[in-house]
Amino acid sequence: MGSDVKICNACSQLKTLAEFGKNKQNRDGLESKCRICKASIKSKYRGAKHISDMKKWREDNADYVKQKKHESYVADKERIKTKSRQYTKDNPEKVKAARAKHYKNNSEVIKADRRKYYAENTAKSLECSSNWRKNNLGAYNALGAKRHAAKMLRVPSWSTPADVSDIKSLYQKSRSLTEASGVPHEVDHIIPLQGVLVSGLHTPANLQVITKEANAKKHNSFDI
Repeated sequence: MGSDVKICNACSQLKTLAEFGKNKQNRDGLESKCRICKASIKSKYRGAKHISDMKKWREDNADYVKQKKHESYVADKERIKTKSRQYTKDNPEKVKAARAKHYKNNSEVIKADRRKYYAENTAKSLECSSNWRKNNLGAYNALGAKRHAAKMLRVPSWSTPADVSDIKSLYQKSRSLTEASGVPHEVDHIIPLQGVLVSGLHTPANLQVITKEANAKKHNSFDI
Protein backbone atom coordinates (compact mmCIF):
# COMPACT_ATOMS: atom_id res chain seq x y z
CA MET A 1 0.00 0.00 0.00
CA GLY A 2 1.36 3.41 -0.97
CA SER A 3 2.20 6.00 1.64
CA ASP A 4 -0.27 8.43 0.07
CA VAL A 5 -3.35 6.28 0.77
CA LYS A 6 -5.10 4.94 3.86
CA ILE A 7 -8.04 2.67 4.79
CA CYS A 8 -10.98 4.33 6.55
CA ASN A 9 -11.93 2.53 9.78
CA ALA A 10 -15.62 3.31 9.24
CA CYS A 11 -16.30 2.43 5.57
CA SER A 12 -13.18 0.22 5.07
CA GLN A 13 -12.43 1.89 1.75
CA LEU A 14 -8.97 2.79 0.54
CA LYS A 15 -8.72 6.56 0.23
CA THR A 16 -6.09 9.23 -0.35
CA LEU A 17 -4.61 11.04 2.66
CA ALA A 18 -6.26 14.28 1.55
CA GLU A 19 -9.63 12.67 2.38
CA PHE A 20 -8.74 12.45 6.09
CA GLY A 21 -8.74 15.23 8.64
CA LYS A 22 -5.76 15.94 10.90
CA ASN A 23 -5.37 14.41 14.37
CA LYS A 24 -2.01 14.87 16.12
CA GLN A 25 -2.85 12.16 18.66
CA ASN A 26 -2.61 9.43 16.00
CA ARG A 27 0.75 8.13 14.83
CA ASP A 28 0.27 9.25 11.24
CA GLY A 29 -1.20 12.61 12.30
CA LEU A 30 -4.56 11.88 10.62
CA GLU A 31 -8.05 10.85 11.66
CA SER A 32 -8.86 7.13 11.51
CA LYS A 33 -12.12 7.86 9.66
CA CYS A 34 -12.39 9.73 6.37
CA ARG A 35 -14.02 13.14 6.17
CA ILE A 36 -17.24 11.76 4.63
CA CYS A 37 -17.71 9.17 7.38
CA LYS A 38 -16.90 11.71 10.10
CA ALA A 39 -19.49 14.10 8.68
CA SER A 40 -22.08 11.32 8.50
CA ILE A 41 -21.48 10.35 12.14
CA LYS A 42 -21.68 13.96 13.31
CA SER A 43 -24.93 14.46 11.39
CA LYS A 44 -26.42 11.41 13.10
CA TYR A 45 -25.57 12.64 16.56
CA ARG A 46 -26.75 16.16 15.85
CA GLY A 47 -30.31 15.01 15.27
CA ALA A 48 -33.22 16.39 17.29
CA LYS A 49 -33.55 13.24 19.40
CA HIS A 50 -29.88 13.27 20.33
CA ILE A 51 -30.06 16.93 21.33
CA SER A 52 -33.16 16.23 23.41
CA ASP A 53 -31.50 13.24 25.09
CA MET A 54 -28.37 15.25 25.89
CA LYS A 55 -30.45 18.10 27.34
CA LYS A 56 -32.33 15.68 29.59
CA TRP A 57 -29.08 14.03 30.67
CA ARG A 58 -27.60 17.41 31.63
CA GLU A 59 -30.72 18.29 33.61
CA ASP A 60 -30.67 14.91 35.41
CA ASN A 61 -26.97 15.29 36.19
CA ALA A 62 -26.83 19.04 36.88
CA ASP A 63 -24.45 18.76 39.85
CA TYR A 64 -22.04 16.54 37.92
CA VAL A 65 -22.08 18.86 34.90
CA LYS A 66 -21.53 21.90 37.13
CA GLN A 67 -18.60 20.23 38.87
CA LYS A 68 -16.97 19.22 35.58
CA LYS A 69 -17.35 22.74 34.18
CA HIS A 70 -15.75 24.13 37.32
CA GLU A 71 -12.85 21.67 37.13
CA SER A 72 -12.32 22.50 33.47
CA TYR A 73 -12.32 26.24 34.24
CA VAL A 74 -9.86 25.92 37.13
CA ALA A 75 -7.51 23.78 35.02
CA ASP A 76 -7.42 26.31 32.19
CA LYS A 77 -8.45 29.54 33.94
CA GLU A 78 -5.93 31.97 32.42
CA ARG A 79 -6.50 30.86 28.83
CA ILE A 80 -10.28 31.04 29.27
CA LYS A 81 -10.06 34.53 30.82
CA THR A 82 -7.80 35.77 28.05
CA LYS A 83 -10.09 34.34 25.38
CA SER A 84 -13.16 35.83 27.08
CA ARG A 85 -11.57 39.29 27.35
CA GLN A 86 -10.57 39.19 23.70
CA TYR A 87 -14.07 38.15 22.62
CA THR A 88 -15.59 40.96 24.70
CA LYS A 89 -13.18 43.43 23.10
CA ASP A 90 -13.96 42.20 19.57
CA ASN A 91 -17.74 41.93 20.05
CA PRO A 92 -18.83 44.69 22.50
CA GLU A 93 -22.37 45.04 21.12
CA LYS A 94 -23.05 41.29 21.15
CA VAL A 95 -21.74 40.97 24.71
CA LYS A 96 -23.76 43.99 25.86
CA ALA A 97 -26.95 42.59 24.31
CA ALA A 98 -26.34 39.12 25.78
CA ARG A 99 -25.73 40.52 29.26
CA ALA A 100 -28.85 42.70 29.06
CA LYS A 101 -30.95 39.74 27.97
CA HIS A 102 -29.53 37.54 30.73
CA TYR A 103 -30.21 40.21 33.36
CA LYS A 104 -33.76 40.74 32.10
CA ASN A 105 -34.53 37.01 32.27
CA ASN A 106 -32.83 36.48 35.64
CA SER A 107 -33.06 39.87 37.37
CA GLU A 108 -34.61 38.63 40.62
CA VAL A 109 -32.11 35.79 41.03
CA ILE A 110 -29.19 38.10 40.22
CA LYS A 111 -30.37 40.74 42.71
CA ALA A 112 -30.83 38.10 45.42
CA ASP A 113 -27.35 36.71 44.78
CA ARG A 114 -25.83 40.20 44.92
CA ARG A 115 -27.58 41.01 48.20
CA LYS A 116 -26.45 37.70 49.68
CA TYR A 117 -22.85 38.20 48.56
CA TYR A 118 -22.78 41.76 49.90
CA ALA A 119 -24.17 40.63 53.28
CA GLU A 120 -21.52 37.91 53.54
CA ASN A 121 -18.66 40.03 52.18
CA THR A 122 -19.50 43.61 53.16
CA ALA A 123 -15.94 44.74 53.91
CA LYS A 124 -14.57 43.19 50.73
CA SER A 125 -17.39 44.71 48.64
CA LEU A 126 -16.78 48.20 50.03
CA GLU A 127 -13.03 47.85 49.42
CA CYS A 128 -13.65 46.75 45.82
CA SER A 129 -15.99 49.71 45.27
CA SER A 130 -13.41 52.10 46.69
CA ASN A 131 -10.65 50.66 44.50
CA TRP A 132 -12.89 50.84 41.43
CA ARG A 133 -13.61 54.52 42.06
CA LYS A 134 -9.89 55.28 42.42
CA ASN A 135 -9.00 53.43 39.23
CA ASN A 136 -11.97 54.67 37.19
CA LEU A 137 -12.40 58.31 38.13
CA GLY A 138 -13.69 59.21 34.68
CA ALA A 139 -16.45 56.62 34.74
CA TYR A 140 -17.26 57.40 38.38
CA ASN A 141 -17.58 61.13 37.65
CA ALA A 142 -19.80 60.33 34.66
CA LEU A 143 -22.10 58.31 36.90
CA GLY A 144 -22.16 61.15 39.40
CA ALA A 145 -23.07 63.61 36.67
CA LYS A 146 -25.83 61.31 35.45
CA ARG A 147 -27.26 61.00 38.95
CA HIS A 148 -27.06 64.76 39.46
CA ALA A 149 -28.95 65.32 36.22
CA ALA A 150 -31.58 62.76 37.25
CA LYS A 151 -31.92 64.47 40.63
CA MET A 152 -32.51 67.83 38.98
CA LEU A 153 -35.20 66.31 36.78
CA ARG A 154 -36.88 64.77 39.83
CA VAL A 155 -37.20 68.06 41.71
CA PRO A 156 -40.90 68.97 41.35
CA SER A 157 -41.91 72.43 40.23
CA TRP A 158 -44.02 72.84 43.35
CA SER A 159 -41.01 72.57 45.71
CA THR A 160 -40.92 75.40 48.26
CA PRO A 161 -37.99 77.16 49.98
CA ALA A 162 -38.97 75.20 53.10
CA ASP A 163 -38.47 71.93 51.17
CA VAL A 164 -34.99 73.03 50.12
CA SER A 165 -34.18 73.92 53.73
CA ASP A 166 -35.44 70.54 54.98
CA ILE A 167 -33.30 68.72 52.40
CA LYS A 168 -30.20 70.62 53.47
CA SER A 169 -30.97 69.73 57.10
CA LEU A 170 -31.07 66.01 56.21
CA TYR A 171 -27.65 66.21 54.55
CA GLN A 172 -26.28 68.07 57.60
CA LYS A 173 -27.76 65.38 59.84
CA SER A 174 -26.03 62.73 57.75
CA ARG A 175 -22.64 64.42 58.18
CA SER A 176 -23.20 64.92 61.91
CA LEU A 177 -24.09 61.26 62.48
CA THR A 178 -21.04 60.16 60.50
CA GLU A 179 -18.71 62.36 62.56
CA ALA A 180 -20.32 61.46 65.89
CA SER A 181 -20.52 57.70 65.41
CA GLY A 182 -17.61 57.04 63.05
CA VAL A 183 -20.06 55.06 60.91
CA PRO A 184 -20.61 56.48 57.40
CA HIS A 185 -24.17 57.74 56.85
CA GLU A 186 -25.88 58.87 53.66
CA VAL A 187 -29.09 60.55 52.56
CA ASP A 188 -31.12 57.90 50.75
CA HIS A 189 -34.04 58.25 48.37
CA ILE A 190 -36.68 55.87 49.73
CA ILE A 191 -38.07 55.43 46.23
CA PRO A 192 -35.00 55.54 43.92
CA LEU A 193 -34.66 58.42 41.47
CA GLN A 194 -33.81 55.96 38.70
CA GLY A 195 -35.91 52.94 39.68
CA VAL A 196 -36.80 50.18 37.23
CA LEU A 197 -40.58 50.12 37.79
CA VAL A 198 -41.12 53.41 39.63
CA SER A 199 -39.01 56.53 40.23
CA GLY A 200 -39.27 58.81 43.23
CA LEU A 201 -38.90 62.56 43.68
CA HIS A 202 -36.14 64.59 45.27
CA THR A 203 -38.32 65.86 48.11
CA PRO A 204 -38.03 65.72 51.93
CA ALA A 205 -40.82 63.13 52.15
CA ASN A 206 -38.79 60.76 49.94
CA LEU A 207 -35.51 61.17 51.83
CA GLN A 208 -34.12 59.38 54.86
CA VAL A 209 -30.76 59.24 56.63
CA ILE A 210 -29.37 55.71 56.88
CA THR A 211 -25.95 54.08 57.11
CA LYS A 212 -23.88 53.75 53.96
CA GLU A 213 -23.96 49.97 54.39
CA ALA A 214 -27.77 49.88 54.56
CA ASN A 215 -28.00 52.15 51.52
CA ALA A 216 -25.67 49.92 49.51
CA LYS A 217 -27.80 46.87 50.32
CA LYS A 218 -30.82 48.50 48.66
CA HIS A 219 -29.15 48.30 45.21
CA ASN A 220 -31.31 51.12 43.86
CA SER A 221 -34.43 49.01 44.48
CA PHE A 222 -37.81 49.59 46.06
CA ASP A 223 -40.41 46.99 47.05
CA ILE A 224 -43.82 47.98 45.74
